[in-house]
Amino acid sequence: MPDATANLSPAARSLLLELSMQRGRAGAGVPLTDEQLARLLAMPKRVVIDLARELIGAGHLVVASCDAKAPGRFLLKPGDDLAPARLYLQSLKARGVKVLHRRRQFRRALSAAERQTSPDSQGQLSLGLEVRP
Repeated sequence: MPDATANLSPAARSLLLELSMQRGRAGAGVPLTDEQLARLLAMPKRVVIDLARELIGAGHLVVASCDAKAPGRFLLKPGDDLAPARLYLQSLKARGVKVLHRRRQFRRALSAAERQTSPDSQGQLSLGLEVRP
């Protein structure tokens, strides 16, 4: 079986190591928040989120929990209970539907705004600025 870390960035390897160490310290399914991971790895929270996506793309089960009692990310390995991974997949589907709905609403609002702006005689949109002599 090929090494699942071979094509990972060094930063993604660091996140994988931290998640693996958390697993060893606290057990499977005990999460660290993105803020905690960012502090531990000395990187911005947004980078942690992107690195988690990189790990998932490489086949690692980095699960994010939005449970109010235990929010955060954790690593699942073969043989672990996959119920949290299934819940995460369901939450991604629900959020994806919401994003698509918001995109459709925004597209309609933009189209309405564009229809209300009439082009000048040369086909250019007016900025609404008056030129005074």
